[in-house]
Amino acid sequence: MRPATAADLDALVSLNRVVQALHVKLEPEVFRAEVDVAALRAFFAALIDKPDTGLLIAEIAAEPVGYLWFDRQERPPTVLTQARRRLYVQHLAVRESARRSGVATALLQAVEAEARAGNVTQLVLDAWTRNEEALRFFQGRGFRPFNVVLAKVLE
Repeated sequence: MRPATAADLDALVSLNRVVQALHVKLEPEVFRAEVDVAALRAFFAALIDKPDTGLLIAEIAAEPVGYLWFDRQERPPTVLTQARRRLYVQHLAVRESARRSGVATALLQAVEAEARAGNVTQLVLDAWTRNEEALRFFQGRGFRPFNVVLAKVLE
């Protein structure tokens, strides 16, 4: 595991196809089937330079096979809530050929180490309810549901 650099932009764009295809399959009315490659490359370049964002690259034999994008979230206390610091996992993607080889687990362990190093005690992510494989994977690594978002389509 290592932090992504500008040299990884093409790999990030390629690996993002895994996430994007799944998102389109699960929520086609939300996600774009066609993504502008130059715009996506620029998007990842901006994330690499963003101070409260991290992009980790997983490699096998010096070949990028996965990535994890996370944001550091710090919320001050309000009249209703306690202050909180957490890392929020936005994307976790592993190339199909590298699945079930420990890559996703290693990426999660790396972001957990990042959280601990920053005295952050909570790692948060979301997964689509229809993505049963991801739900099983995350729950098998200690994640538990804590908030359910409901939606209603208005006609």
